[in-house]
Amino acid sequence: MSARRSCSTLAVSVFALVISLGSLTFSIYQDARVSEYRRLAIEPILAVDRILAPVEGYGGIGLYISNVGNGVANIVALKITYPGLEVDSPNDILAAIADLAVRESDELETVVAVGPRFGSKVQAGERVMLIGIPSIDATRERAEALGEYVFRIGLEIEYQSLDEKAPTKRVQISAAPDETQQP
Repeated sequence: MSARRSCSTLAVSVFALVISLGSLTFSIYQDARVSEYRRLAIEPILAVDRILAPVEGYGGIGLYISNVGNGVANIVALKITYPGLEVDSPNDILAAIADLAVRESDELETVVAVGPRFGSKVQAGERVMLIGIPSIDATRERAEALGEYVFRIGLEIEYQSLDEKAPTKRVQISAAPDETQQP
């Protein structure tokens, strides 16, 4: 009788061990899922937009970045390309783009280059103008000139979530081909 009892006790113990190991495995899996969900809940997603048609009046034309994700984006690197432009310092790039615009066309004398700069943060739901004309200075001629200018700008942004473990991401928009160059 005691052999039978020890056998049934062993079976119950093995069954309890299997159930506890299954519960532990499920808990570890759930923890990993919750961690992934939390990471995605604070993940920024940047988008680059060229606004080539006026939004209100003749204002709003320019190059923008938008954070369509849920978290804050930390700008790690910013690279802007434009035919004939070479700038070494990432913080001087937007000013160089604005200066080049002014040199290219008298209509672009009021072009402004604003953020973000290297190390800037773009909040969730925020749209930031990189280069454009303030609405107060916008005219039809300036809007057309800026539309043509913005179309030739290429942009590459590397950004990261505020979570230091998150990988660096990249968003880019290519410049339109320069039609003045012969193949």
